[in-house]
Amino acid sequence: MFVLVFWLDKGVDGFRIDAAPYLFEHADFQDAPPPDNVSRSYVQNQPETYDMIYQWRQVIDDYNKQNGGDTRVLMTEAYTPINSTMLYYGNETVDGAHFTFNFYLIINTTNNSTANQVVSLGNHDRHRVATRQGVENVDGYNMLITLLPGIANTYNGEEIGMEDGEVTWEEGQDSIACQSARENFQSTSRDFQRTPFHWDSTVNAGFSTANKTWLPKKKSVVKDVIKEGFSNAGGKQLNGKLPGITEMQGFLRKHRN
Repeated sequence: MFVLVFWLDKGVDGFRIDAAPYLFEHADFQDAPPPDNVSRSYVQNQPETYDMIYQWRQVIDDYNKQNGGDTRVLMTEAYTPINSTMLYYGNETVDGAHFTFNFYLIINTTNNSTANQVVSLGNHDRHRVATRQGVENVDGYNMLITLLPGIANTYNGEEIGMEDGEVTWEEGQDSIACQSARENFQSTSRDFQRTPFHWDSTVNAGFSTANKTWLPKKKSVVKDVIKEGFSNAGGKQLNGKLPGITEMQGFLRKHRN
């Protein structure tokens, strides 16, 4: 727990727990099913995992109470069935994560999908929404997740409609893809959605002044945020106004009748 407090003292706003379901394995250390098996019950969503999240939430709540200021938050990443996902929020007696990512929008939606089970638009593990669903649809998806009830989460770059970048095998950094066969790099690598944010049209898209970035920027920078003005960079102007609209909707619902 002291690790959490150490970083809280440094001023962080909260924590995102990556791959939360895999914190603990089954107490008997049974062999896990093959990776393509839909059942991974031995290695994910163990009771101890949920309890650990609940303990971390208590640490953060105690810190917030003692130190005041903006609420520090706990977020969990869980690619799990919805019933398992909901347990990361807590139960009848204890609170868990302030929110946990619901990835149905990333995994299951197509151009014909409805607005059911929408929370997260994108993340660092999945191709960018502009690449998956089309550049012309980015603003619509941003509106959808922001206006629906719940917490809107935006992966950096989605707000300006960034597409996947171009990364070669030689430039690749994703350990999973780099350890796989070279001919499978294009289908297995997650590097394409992790290229630098497009701040401007300079060599490294304004992301860094270094001679070389960890991953190369996309060859064509569609938006120049600095030159155009941050509030006018494509969908960024739209995204800046939507939270205010959402707050007004909540106000109206609260004071209706």
